[in-house]
Amino acid sequence: MEERLSHALVKGIVEFIDQDIEEARRKYGKPLLVIEGPLMAGMNVVGDLFGAGKMFLPQVVKSARVMKRPWRICSRSWRRRRRPPVACIKTPEKF
Repeated sequence: MEERLSHALVKGIVEFIDQDIEEARRKYGKPLLVIEGPLMAGMNVVGDLFGAGKMFLPQVVKSARVMKRPWRICSRSWRRRRRPPVACIKTPEKF
């Protein structure tokens, strides 16, 4: 699954990214771990190829567009899991 995600990011393939992201979410548990793990590894490959001159700007932009889709999926479930903020207010005591 990690290799498929990396390949999809490098080649700009969107077709099966939803299924791979769902599989990654089941494997890693937390959406943040999916983003920090296989998705960032794939984008690191894109950065290395761009730095080496083997990938050009239009291809990098295409990879970034592919990355937006899993980011939306993960951030949606991320927002659902967040707890509402809790405010603690303390008044000064009289001496």
